[in-house]
Amino acid sequence: MVLEPGSYGTPANPLATALTAGGGITDIGGTPGGAPVAIYSTNNGTAFTVAGGTLHDVTVVTSGSTALATTAPGIATRVTALSTAAGGVGCDVGSSVTDSVCLASGADGVAAQTVLVAHQNLGTVSTAVRNVTAEATGSGGTGFRASAGATGGGVLTLNFDATNDIVHGATTDLDAESSGGATATIFVRHSDFDPARTVGGDAIDSDATNISAAPLFLNAANGNFRERPASPTVDKGASRPAGDLDRAGNPRTVGAGPDIGGYELLVKPTISAVVVTKRTRHSVLGYVKGNAHGLATHVEILLTRHGQVKIALKEPQAFTHGFRVRFAMRSLPKHTTFRLHAVAKSIGGTTRSPSKRVTTRR
Repeated sequence: MVLEPGSYGTPANPLATALTAGGGITDIGGTPGGAPVAIYSTNNGTAFTVAGGTLHDVTVVTSGSTALATTAPGIATRVTALSTAAGGVGCDVGSSVTDSVCLASGADGVAAQTVLVAHQNLGTVSTAVRNVTAEATGSGGTGFRASAGATGGGVLTLNFDATNDIVHGATTDLDAESSGGATATIFVRHSDFDPARTVGGDAIDSDATNISAAPLFLNAANGNFRERPASPTVDKGASRPAGDLDRAGNPRTVGAGPDIGGYELLVKPTISAVVVTKRTRHSVLGYVKGNAHGLATHVEILLTRHGQVKIALKEPQAFTHGFRVRFAMRSLPKHTTFRLHAVAKSIGGTTRSPSKRVTTRR
């Protein structure tokens, strides 16, 4: 089921009804990289529960307690979930959340959590968050929380698997809580958090793949959690399956490795100055080199005179890595001076080479 772009509810007039995906619906959401789909809710419980299928490419904002909840077999990918309530939860993870942004802006909020209480033998339960940016910015906020309890002879081992995540809470980044004989462990790998801001001791299973340097966002204060090029999280994630997409619907692995967090940094293509290998009375031949940095890139070579384009050669092939494009400009007037430059374009941006002066022979 494809949700039409636009808003369902508004900040001024939010939906009061809780929404649920399941009951035979296997796929619901917007279009990857397409126009935004936003749901605004004031429901006091959970704004959107994914009980089956996949919710994707949607933003859920609530003033209630929980923006998004997943329960097996339901999963969420490429979502943004924000609770503004005091004690609110961005993502309540009962199965998995990937390539997403989980936010809690109210006091004592939790960006993403799994909380389970066993009244019988539940054995081992595993939940997963991968390539998630989790920010709990309100006072007393917690990034990730895993809480396991047991009553009446219940048995539970909770494994909260966190990989490639940016995790930050105003007070605590990671919190693992156990009670009643149950056990909760956060297994965290290839993620960015502050080890000094964790609660749970040995229940935080960490290794050397994690980093603690603060991520650099474009504009976190205004909700833009895309990474800056200098962010320490760029290229530091564990490998992802081919074809995976980030929160914005862009390719997941662009550089040397996937980035940590919900977004992948899109790098503009690089391109060299045009190299002329041969000039005749009526032609100019040469090549240009560059690198697409993992994104489909198209190259165009332009010959201009007095600011007017005389010839534009478009390379039909799209490049994704290093490239070398040869060109031949023909049927030119003799002994005439032109300017040559090349342009490389991808979803990461547009790069223009330096302009080169070239004159056909007499």
